[in-house]
Amino acid sequence: MTLAPHVLWTKYIAERSVQGLAENTIEAYNTGWNSFCSHARAMSWRLKTAEDFTFDRLVEWQASLKEVGKKDWTRRTYLMALKGFSRWLNQNGHAKNDPGARFQTPRLKRVLPVLPPFEMLAAQLAAEPSPRNRAIIAMGLYGGLRAGEIANLKRCNFIPGEGGLIGFVGKGGKQRSVALPHVAANIIAAYLQHSIARDHDPLIRKEDGSGAGVSSHVIHRSVTRWTRRHLGVRLTPHRLRHVYGKGCVDRGVDIRVIAEALGHESLESTRIYTQVSFERTRQIAQLFDSPGDQIIRRENSRKIKPLTKA
Repeated sequence: MTLAPHVLWTKYIAERSVQGLAENTIEAYNTGWNSFCSHARAMSWRLKTAEDFTFDRLVEWQASLKEVGKKDWTRRTYLMALKGFSRWLNQNGHAKNDPGARFQTPRLKRVLPVLPPFEMLAAQLAAEPSPRNRAIIAMGLYGGLRAGEIANLKRCNFIPGEGGLIGFVGKGGKQRSVALPHVAANIIAAYLQHSIARDHDPLIRKEDGSGAGVSSHVIHRSVTRWTRRHLGVRLTPHRLRHVYGKGCVDRGVDIRVIAEALGHESLESTRIYTQVSFERTRQIAQLFDSPGDQIIRRENSRKIKPLTKA
């Protein structure tokens, strides 16, 4: 029996969801698929079988996205969604060929956004009266956790004695651990003192007394509202990860350790934080203002003895 592409897409997304694909990514992928289907209807394309999903149509669809002004990152995300679907169709016997394989995934230059100083965020966090907000911000600022990771944490993942979050499930269903500084561990411990929680209860809970966990949307909203109220700018949990990653680089942490802490699969995702920051160039300037600079100048002012002939 030949299934229609939209039915196959639903099966594909369901499988990716079980495999641990993040909710936000699934939403972006569905938006990409809907964009392709809308363009197909506008062009009166026949989409009855998987064989109607062709390379030429993908090319034309991508060109139309560029014409209407879709950003490079958006077009890349949509293309990645349909490339994965094309590969899945071929691997599962729904299509003879994999038209998406003919596309080379475009590499985009990632630029670190302008971020407030780490010390400013830390100072504002110390003055935050809400224990739950403090715990959420602390895990993003001092641990680089994603919104979904914070929402999925269990009480047993927090080990006060070890000062960290141990064995939680991160992006892609992969287990990882993050060590926290004492200031962050103390904030989380203070939050947990307000209620009794069993080991497998959610770490961050609703404030209605039910003890139920919160969604990643609630985590995202808490961070954006807090940063807008205290800093005058809207920062997302992902921006807090950037602040954490940049702070690690400024403190001289090895990039491989940062990648492990952030749960990056590739160092390429972490290299964005190695872009030269103002704080690191300030440190270089301070070297020239130190007494050692005078020694260097004296050494350079010494006369160099001419080479003697052999």
